[in-house]
Amino acid sequence: MPWYVLTGGTTDAGRHRLRPETLLRARVPETELGAHVPPEQRRLVALCRPWLSLAEVASYVEVPLTVAAALAAQAITHDWITAEPPPRADRPDLDTMQRVLDGLQRL
Repeated sequence: MPWYVLTGGTTDAGRHRLRPETLLRARVPETELGAHVPPEQRRLVALCRPWLSLAEVASYVEVPLTVAAALAAQAITHDWITAEPPPRADRPDLDTMQRVLDGLQRL
C-alpha cells in the first residue's frame, strides 16, 4: 500500500513539530477508538503506552519516519496521543566545566 494512502495524502506533520526524539504517549486506550480508525493509527496508539519516541514508533509500525510523523500528527489532532520533547540532560556544574577547561589548556 502506498504510504500516502495511510496518511490520507498528508506528507508531513503539519503544525506539529515532531522530531525523531519526540516522545509520544497515548491519551486513550486503543480499544476506545472508533471503528473508522485505520489499523496503523490503532497500532500507533497501542504502542504509545508508556512513552515511546517517534523514531521507535516508525520502526515498530515499519513505516518511514515521515509517515510515522504524519500519522502521529493526525493522532495528536484527534487527541488520541500527546507529544512531549525529550527530557534535557542536565548541564554539568560550573566547577566541572572549569576543571575540564583547565585540563584542556594544560595539554
